[in-house]
Amino acid sequence: MKIRDGFVSNSSSSSFICKTCLPLKKIKEKLEQIVKWYNEIYDINLAFGDIFEDPKHGTKKDWEDIGPYTNDDDIWAETYEEKDITNNIIIYSAEDNSVPFVLHDIIYDRFDAERIHMG
Repeated sequence: MKIRDGFVSNSSSSSFICKTCLPLKKIKEKLEQIVKWYNEIYDINLAFGDIFEDPKHGTKKDWEDIGPYTNDDDIWAETYEEKDITNNIIIYSAEDNSVPFVLHDIIYDRFDAERIHMG
């Protein structure tokens, strides 16, 4: 039997691969609006950078970091060569668990996105 000593965390980071054709600037503006809405609804004061990193075009390094990914619909290829995500936008979470769950569906719908659990 394995025994752990100390604190064990269930934290994880996320990224969203977006198939939108919006420019990066517009995606960031929309994400800022979503953060503003979230702050108003929940009466808190989070900054954009508390939740997200700036959106960026996917690179081969991003694909290697994310690793092979398929979802239930099997829309993502298993290798970088099969699905070049440089044609897609990636939104990374700022930190572990920084993207409130309630925002996930908004991001899925608004940017035609898939969430990638980064572990």
